[in-house]
Amino acid sequence: MAQLAKRVDEKKLIAGSLRKAPNAVTLVLANTYLDDPEVMKDVQQSALDIAERLHGEKKGPDDLIKEVANKLIKGESNVERA
Repeated sequence: MAQLAKRVDEKKLIAGSLRKAPNAVTLVLANTYLDDPEVMKDVQQSALDIAERLHGEKKGPDDLIKEVANKLIKGESNVERA
């Protein structure tokens, strides 16, 4: 689905919806969108929410959670921790 989104508004819709289903798959999608300058700011909060939830529940792949966390730290983010 995310690969089919070509327009920025489609990507933003997906990026904002990812947090509704926090799992390893949505974290992978969020991680991909963190590398896309057109939607990076829109996906940052979703990525943080998903990573924190997976880490807290011990359900996510640690290496992916760390990768997302590092991208969030490096980027100019305006995300709020829960």
